[in-house]
Amino acid sequence: MIEEIQQSQVIGKQLRIPCDLNAAREGCLVIKQFLQDCGVPDGELMEWELILAEGINNAVEYVSAPSREQSVEVDVVVTSKSITVSIHDHTEGIEWPENAALPGTDSEGGRGIYLIQSLAESSDYRRGKEGNTLTIRRSVKDLDLNKLAGGASEPAGDQSAALQSLEETLDAMTEELSSCYESLSAIFHFSSELGQSQETKQFAKRLIDHVLQIVEADWYVFRQYYSNEDRLALLVASDENLVLTDLRVRNGGDAGGIELTAVQSRQDEWLGAEDAISETEPLVAIAENCHVIVHPIYLNEELLGVLSVGRSQAGQAFKAAQISFINTFAEFLGIQIVNVGYEQERISKGIFTRELEIAQNIQRSLLPAALPKLGGFELAALCDSAREVGGDFYDVISLGDGCFVLVIADVMGKGIPAALFAAILRSLIRALPEHSREPAKLMTTVNRILHDDLSGVDMFITAQVVFVDSLNKVAKVSNAGHCPALFAISDQDQIKVVCPDGMPIGVLEDTCYSEGALELTGETTILVYTDGITEAADALGEQFGDDRLQAWAHSKCGSSEGAEALKRDLLQQVKSFMGDAASRDDMTFILAAQRAE
Repeated sequence: MIEEIQQSQVIGKQLRIPCDLNAAREGCLVIKQFLQDCGVPDGELMEWELILAEGINNAVEYVSAPSREQSVEVDVVVTSKSITVSIHDHTEGIEWPENAALPGTDSEGGRGIYLIQSLAESSDYRRGKEGNTLTIRRSVKDLDLNKLAGGASEPAGDQSAALQSLEETLDAMTEELSSCYESLSAIFHFSSELGQSQETKQFAKRLIDHVLQIVEADWYVFRQYYSNEDRLALLVASDENLVLTDLRVRNGGDAGGIELTAVQSRQDEWLGAEDAISETEPLVAIAENCHVIVHPIYLNEELLGVLSVGRSQAGQAFKAAQISFINTFAEFLGIQIVNVGYEQERISKGIFTRELEIAQNIQRSLLPAALPKLGGFELAALCDSAREVGGDFYDVISLGDGCFVLVIADVMGKGIPAALFAAILRSLIRALPEHSREPAKLMTTVNRILHDDLSGVDMFITAQVVFVDSLNKVAKVSNAGHCPALFAISDQDQIKVVCPDGMPIGVLEDTCYSEGALELTGETTILVYTDGITEAADALGEQFGDDRLQAWAHSKCGSSEGAEALKRDLLQQVKSFMGDAASRDDMTFILAAQRAE
């Protein structure tokens, strides 16, 4: 039994508490009631309750057997400006750090010191031969202590009723304090798991099972919200065999019952055990004759899910402390859902970044490392992707005897699929040397081989093959839905535009491609390109276009500039036209410039 000593000269309280945890809890509640009578606000009472519980419990738990018969002495002194609590124990004493840090989740102790130092304005621990004293102090707003100091005693007839009221208050406070301890313990435990890589379902089941036990409930249902599908789907329930239809949030109507009502109101919704439940209520199978609380889970205005917890009619309705516990850990669950989403997004971005690196490596490997001088033609080329990875590529194949092939293509799409098909196309063209001097046969064969693979993934390739025989002064062109080839010949007044009809590769399996032939009567400049050149646009959306490109090519007829100089000039013309506008598509071209030796 607690021996209580009161002094009339000072507003204070002294307690001698036996070394027993039950007595320690009772002592904490007595002091809390005393502080409440002094006018200390509820918020500060809760914090003092935590401080006292940690300080007194430590004094009881860590006392050695020889000293267990000695009481823990607690002094409380209240002035209008401050509260000072001294706890005198008979333990062996502890090291009291100046600034305690929150210990790790695997640490056996240290949380009490951290909690006391966090909540108190000042704390001091003195070790001595006759025992140790922990002194804790906090300031308070002005308290009116006159009434408490000089108040008259209660009439004898009212003492029994007052004592009964006090016992009820103490019982309620004991229950509330117990709930606080359970909450703190669970918070420390589950906080260590937040953000860890684990399935949301596994985390949700463990957390809500714990909540169910603490609040003495019988069942729960948790639905997670999937925003891309606008549905609340059952993720986990206390009954693993429970089957519930998904709920639509935006167009759910009345079919969503109490869960959808809570989501739309963003507030807790209730059902009493005596309330009638509609047959259309999704939870009717388990919620009938139950006390039910439904809590919507939001984080930063984003709906994450809805948690329903129920207790059978035999039990009482949920108390405030239990409701607070449910709400607190529902928010914990929401944080974990967001963390898991961030982790999955991070992994997806990592995979995507790696895929881009692979596609970029493939694309770079397709381009010739160096461009040779073939049959008196000097070569220059550009492949400038508008994004990390484009679908354009080019190739130059030397056939000997002054003959060579120019290949340019644009694979529909971006990323790894486009890069892979570009690599396959390049390999096929190089693997068919018997058709290299006949572009139409080469294109027909390639289309037949690639058709099934391309059509199976709804992709196609536009391409152009130009065969040049510099000795016999002839060129042949075959086109698969690509931009025309431009020939600027020194002894001719007009640009020759060669563009035989042909479907893109992969559209029709039995396409037979044609070819156009051209006699090279003078020094020739050949330009093959993708539509990123002609469709380059300025800030107003006007495109560079075919006319500007052909006018530029015509201006270079008979020019003594080398291929590299022409390349730089063309790129400068396009970029100047675009101004500050960003490229919308890849820009790729090959220039072959023939000059007299």
